[in-house]
Amino acid sequence: MKKSAMFSLIALAVFIIASGTASAINITIWDKDGLYMGPEDNEVSPNCVEGQIWDLEAFLQNGNALSMIGGYNFKDGQSNGSTTFRSGDIFIDTNNDAVWGQASASTSNSYYKYDYVIDINDAFTAYDVYALASDSLLSVYYSQNNAAKPWRWVKPVGAENSVISHGDISFTTDNNQGFQGWNGNNTHYLATGFDLSFLAPGTDFLVKYTYQCGNDNLIGEGTTAPVPEPATLLLLGSGLLGLAGFRKKNK
Repeated sequence: MKKSAMFSLIALAVFIIASGTASAINITIWDKDGLYMGPEDNEVSPNCVEGQIWDLEAFLQNGNALSMIGGYNFKDGQSNGSTTFRSGDIFIDTNNDAVWGQASASTSNSYYKYDYVIDINDAFTAYDVYALASDSLLSVYYSQNNAAKPWRWVKPVGAENSVISHGDISFTTDNNQGFQGWNGNNTHYLATGFDLSFLAPGTDFLVKYTYQCGNDNLIGEGTTAPVPEPATLLLLGSGLLGLAGFRKKNK
């Protein structure tokens, strides 16, 4: 009986903490360049190769945890002929001034105005986070979809000394996320593990991703998890104090 009551109080405390981030939400918005002025699911950019293997479906957010899902193989890339088009990096804007969905020949962040980059390693197993300066160089690729740029950050020599955050990426095949497939192909790849805790609580942000050829583009808008409200902290503290009193009384 003692253990049952104690576990109930602990479960309540955990529920209070986790209740605001119990499930992921789709934060994807229209990328300004899709075939349809609507959901990103089951579409690629105009004049680009169609099919599930090129489709980027959504950004998903759960508290400060960010993930991506798509028919595109984030980890291994996707081949077309003799070329394999690799995954890009994730760009983040927190000042509401990023330029996206517009064709440009620029390779300078003075044009794109992103504030941070989640720099993904070539094996797609881990990442480092860096702050971007206006003179940061970005990689672009000219193909049918010029508005998808940029796709990767050009890491300068010695950048390792200014890492803000680091994390590991989990990569799985997941066909049960509720997104459509193309012509019977419902293969979806899920990339998780991107932690946005390096941003201040309650920060509004825009997040952008594409792969090397820019056949599809992914844009999302969200807000990082807020600081717990005083009432929540008070309720949690009361529960823990009750737990302590319960244990003392039964001794």
